[in-house]
Amino acid sequence: MKRGQIIAAVAAVLLVVGGFGYAQRGQIRDAIDAARKPDLPAAVPYVPAATTTPANVNAAPPAPTNTNTNRPANTNVNRPVNVNAASANVNVNANTNAPAALPASYNLAVPWTVQAPFANWTGSYEDGCEEASALMVHYYYTHQTFDSQQESKDELDKLFAWEDAHFGLNLSTTAEQTAEMIRQYFGYSTVVVTEEVTAERIKREVAAGRPVIVPSYGKALNNPNFKNGGPVYHMLVVKGYTANTFITGDPGTRKGADYVYPISTILNAAHDWNGGDVANGRKVMIVVHPNP
Repeated sequence: MKRGQIIAAVAAVLLVVGGFGYAQRGQIRDAIDAARKPDLPAAVPYVPAATTTPANVNAAPPAPTNTNTNRPANTNVNRPVNVNAASANVNVNANTNAPAALPASYNLAVPWTVQAPFANWTGSYEDGCEEASALMVHYYYTHQTFDSQQESKDELDKLFAWEDAHFGLNLSTTAEQTAEMIRQYFGYSTVVVTEEVTAERIKREVAAGRPVIVPSYGKALNNPNFKNGGPVYHMLVVKGYTANTFITGDPGTRKGADYVYPISTILNAAHDWNGGDVANGRKVMIVVHPNP
């Protein structure tokens, strides 16, 4: 074979290979991203609290509880101290209600959906992160999965219509509005909006089996999969954690399932909708408690 023919043959092969690679570039990128994903803790499904048995009338009365769902119950009960007892040197003021140690890592089996199921990033779907986040938490508590794009779209459309009827809008709802939607539409009686947006609080909620919805200034999330640097306002679900990261269900990208953010990124980006200046919005998060 002449030199010119060899060069032409090699060029043809390279052209075919290059064309195939270009055509499959999306799948190739996805495969590379999947290979780069860190190992995550095994996902834990929702387990309802055990049903209570009939009360034993001869049993000792239960310790007092605190009905404020934002704070742990205080079971410290003052009792007389026998100063003559052999154990009199014990520090009776010691706090016996210290929080239990957290697992080093934890991950809840929260199903994921993107907010634009058919990649139609316009209208309500462009701003559908609040509804998608609420749906993910609800599906977790009800042991459902998103089995098709059409199912996700249909469920999101129902939420958009409900918000239009009740709020007069379905775009950029605040944490309080989102919590109200979760209460009324899904029927959860305890939905807490708290300003205690800390790594400790989020980890404790997750370890207790409760995913956390975090409103955010989207551009501070620095997610490379977002277009134009990310949305001004965004919501996502924190479903797990490791020592230095939060595991999320991020509805704002087709790569949002089990998306891992540094803890500092989530905490710094946490801001509520305030009309547009989200970077200066208050730091809040939403915790949905399962119904008894």
